Amino acid sequence: MGENAEELFENLGQIVFAIITVSIVIYSIWLTRLLLSNWEIVGSPIIDGFLAICVIIFPWIALMLLYYDSHVKSISKLISEFEYLSISRAFFFATITIVTFFSLILPLVTPLFAVIFFSIIIPYKIAERLKRNPSIFIGLAVLLFLLVFKVVLYVYIIATQWMLSFFWEFFQHAVEFSYKLALMMAAVSGLGDFLLLIYEGAKEYDPSVIVPRKQIYAIEVVLFMVFIYISLVYNTNIFVAYIALIGLSLVSNVIRWVKKVGNKNHLRDKVSIPSILLYSFIIAGESMKYIFRSLNKQAYFSYQLALYLIAALIVIGYYIVTLLSSKVSE
Repeated sequence: MGENAEELFENLGQIVFAIITVSIVIYSIWLTRLLLSNWEIVGSPIIDGFLAICVIIFPWIALMLLYYDSHVKSISKLISEFEYLSISRAFFFATITIVTFFSLILPLVTPLFAVIFFSIIIPYKIAERLKRNPSIFIGLAVLLFLLVFKVVLYVYIIATQWMLSFFWEFFQHAVEFSYKLALMMAAVSGLGDFLLLIYEGAKEYDPSVIVPRKQIYAIEVVLFMVFIYISLVYNTNIFVAYIALIGLSLVSNVIRWVKKVGNKNHLRDKVSIPSILLYSFIIAGESMKYIFRSLNKQAYFSYQLALYLIAALIVIGYYIVTLLSSKVSE
């Protein structure tokens, strides 16, 4: 990778980091306002607002800024690896992760994360700055834990009572809308994966072969727009086309994994096995719905919920591993 490319990816990483940070801040402010409009913590608007900001907004902002360099390096690395990933597969994972993270994971783990932040991360950073022995860290951790635990626990109990009902319904609506898009992206990625496999396999035998990535990405975009048009105009899902293309992607990933086509250090090849599992899961779920037309709505949603959680945890887990490796290398 050239120096210019590294600088480009670093700049893109900074831009994406800024977008993510601003998104989390705006979302946290909205969440705080929503919470305070439905519940009172101690009864005083000023104190309620202060406590909610401390529990919901401040920990996330501080976490992003305290580890700014590590976040930017991790995001830059992921962006650089997207070059080898089918664009539709990248959007497939991104769509599911964004929906799951903002509508389910973030609102439910935020109060708990506040306990961890104030009782572990803050004491650790203070001890690290003071360059003192571990006893300072332990003492501060215990003290801050006792100070914030009661407040955070109280806010958490109040918040979760309301969030579990509100955000569960919100998540269901988000899944209902985004799943159709995710299914189209998974189908489109089947064609993209298969074409990339053909050219990359040929390139391993003949290095002069050029992989037309831009043209393949353009084909994916056009096919996705066709699916959108059919869905909007005819209000129907092309089940056979979806399953055939997702099956094609499944076969492509199996071949790539078995024949070791590509580079195991590329993001695409790292997600081959998760992609195989997820695409198999989609084929099984959609086939069950197609075969048993009277499939229980709750059962179908349970399948979608499992799909979203698994895909989101794969992405978040991979990002955390990348973040930790970036932190270690500093």
